[in-house]
Parts: sequence; structure tokens; C-alpha cells
Amino acid sequence: WGFVFSRVNLTDAPLTFFFTATLCLARATLSRREARLPWKALSLLTGLAAAGGFLCKGLIAIVLPGGILLLWCAVSRRTRFLPALLAGPALAAFLIVSAPWFVLAEKRNPGLLDFFFIHEHFSRFATKGASRPGPIYYFLLVFLAGFLPALPFFFSALERRRLSGDRDAQFFLIWFAVVLVFFSVSRSKLPPYLLPAIPAAAALAAKPVFARPRAGPGAWLFSAALAALLPAAVLLDPATRSSVREFGLTGLAIGGFAVLLAGAFAAAGISRKSPAHALAAFAVGWTGVGMIAALGWPKIPNATGPRTLTTAAVAARNDGAAIVGYQAYLQNLPLALASPVPVADYVGEFEPQFERRSEVRDALLWTKEKFWAEWKSGKRYAALVRERDMNEFKGGTVRVLARGPKQFLIANYRE
Repeated sequence: WGFVFSRVNLTDAPLTFFFTATLCLARATLSRREARLPWKALSLLTGLAAAGGFLCKGLIAIVLPGGILLLWCAVSRRTRFLPALLAGPALAAFLIVSAPWFVLAEKRNPGLLDFFFIHEHFSRFATKGASRPGPIYYFLLVFLAGFLPALPFFFSALERRRLSGDRDAQFFLIWFAVVLVFFSVSRSKLPPYLLPAIPAAAALAAKPVFARPRAGPGAWLFSAALAALLPAAVLLDPATRSSVREFGLTGLAIGGFAVLLAGAFAAAGISRKSPAHALAAFAVGWTGVGMIAALGWPKIPNATGPRTLTTAAVAARNDGAAIVGYQAYLQNLPLALASPVPVADYVGEFEPQFERRSEVRDALLWTKEKFWAEWKSGKRYAALVRERDMNEFKGGTVRVLARGPKQFLIANYRE
């Protein structure tokens, strides 16, 4: 998961860091308050961590940790200690760090607070406006796929005998369940949304490995069987086998899967004697999958395609062509060109209302009519176009400069 999501510039990873820090620090604050030990420094750090998460992703960084803490305090009968957070240094630290940015941002971009809090939070959660639908079990499937290596240990941790009287396990289970349920009922779903639940799932899965009662050899064998599913799926699926050969990944796949299977089954064999050594073998084995992902990623179209398109766009720009996106946008393109790229008949997730200079909006957001007038004007243009829109360019002078997985870069001039 970490490698996959690191390929995209998302705020979900730093949110997960601050989310985890907020909950761990808040829990430590409450525990020290209960034990009548110094707690104000931890309360201050809790507020700072919450502010970091809030600046990363907004209300989700305080609403969900707040709900988790409230439920945990109710279950463990600690609600009387909550003022250590609500009326302690945490609240002051949170406001001092987070409020100035929103004040300054609203002053410079009037309407931003309404957009950020109402549209980006409540509208996304309650409506289909973001066009990211999914069934109620969407994130359950995401979790099962993304947490595959440790699933047997996670489910072993959920046994009643392990949860009964274990305050740590109860805390992590509430944490995991709140995040899973909250996003499952949302009308806007993307896999990275579940990231804040993963530290809790990992903590739960670690319990049966070291804490008593420990997971038996059955859990380790089940984990090894799950590991074997990955190479089996590659071997049995013709399309996947073909892709592995086409992209030159055969040797890498064989080596990575060999490491995976050796580590997974070695872990199962030594789990009775030494859980620590078994866990080390388990980690080495799954590093084989990480090796396939890290070394194989640069060779697949999702990685090579954008680079091919941006390289061709830079060459076209140096050849005197202006670059524009026609109903399409590629995030890498402005970075490669070191300048903004106009887009025609496309808004996507841009928010043009916050650009108060009309001349800048008009220069970057073209109408369809303006695009075709410019395209046929005799000026040199290179356009980023989706594959399904290529038929609109039939009958004119069109030269394909580059092709990505889903987009073309075409020119309206000959060499």
C-alpha cells in the first residue's frame, strides 16, 4: 500500500501520520491524567498533532479521532478525563497552529471556507457530486486486498478471548472500526481514504504474534497460503502472464515470488520456536513483492506513458508549438514544461472561482469553440487528447507525437 500510494501526490499519507500521532498522544494524555501523573505536555503535543492533520485534510483529522476517543472512553469508563483534552493545552495549541492559515486563506480567497468546509466535507460525504461511488462493502474489499499478508493474524486478534479485558486491543479495534464504517457509508470513495485505519489494524495483527495466547501454526500456514495466491494468480491469468512477458518482468517476477514463498513458508515452519524469527522471515518474504513493485513499476505503461507524453510535449514546445489539453489534463505536464497548460472544455477538480483575475482564467480555461478556432488558425499547437476523443480530429492535419495508456499528444502541423 505504501509504495502504491506513494506514486501519487496525496495528503492521505501525512494525514495518517498526524491521525496516528493524535490518537496515541491523546490516549497517553488521558492515561496519565487518570494516574495523576504530569499530562499537560502530552496534551499540548496532542493539539499540535491534531492541527497538523487538520491542515492536511480538514475536519476528518479531528472528527474521527474525537469519535474514537469518545467511544473508547465510554467503553473503558474514562469520560471524566476528557477535559484534559477539551479544556487543556490541546485545544489552545490546535487553534494557535491551525486557525491563522484559514484566516489568511479566506482573506485572500473569499468563499474558501464555505467551499472547504461545506463542499469538500459535507457535500462529498453525503452526495455523489465527486463521482467516486462504491458499494457499502467497498472499503472492506480494499482492506482485504491491501492487508493480505497479515489477515490471518488480524482476524485471530478479533477472537473474544483476546479482546476480553485487553484495553489496548479494544482501543485499536474501535479505531479501526470507526474509520472503516465512516468511510463505508460515505458517498465518495477512494482506496487511500482507508489509510488512517491501517496502523490500528497493524497493531491488532501484532497482538497474536507476540502476546499470549499466541497465534498457532495454523495462522502462519494460512498466511503462507495467501502468499502463494499471488504467483498462482499471475500463472493462471493469461492477460497478466502476457503483460509480465511484454514489459520484461519475467525474471523479476520469478525472483520476487521465490523470495516471497521462501520467506512465507519458512515463517510457518519456525513460528513455534521463535515468533520473532518467524516475523523476520515473513517480512523478508513480502519484501520480494515490494521488490517486484518497486523495480517493475518504471517499466509498465502507467509509469512510462506520462514520461513519454511529457518528453514529447517539451520537444514540441521547443519546436515552437503551444501545448494545450483538449478535454484532458496530465498533472506531470505543467511541471515538465515549467509553465501552466491551458485546458479546453475541461474543469475537472479545478476551482476557477478562486482565480479573481479574469484574464488568467480565460487564458487557462478555454471553451471548446476557442480550442477549435485556435487549432485551425494555422498556429502550431500540440494537444493532449483522450483516446476516445481522437475521432473528433479526423479530416484535418493531425500528427501523433506520442501515445500514453489513455491519451495521445497530437500536433496540427507536419514536420
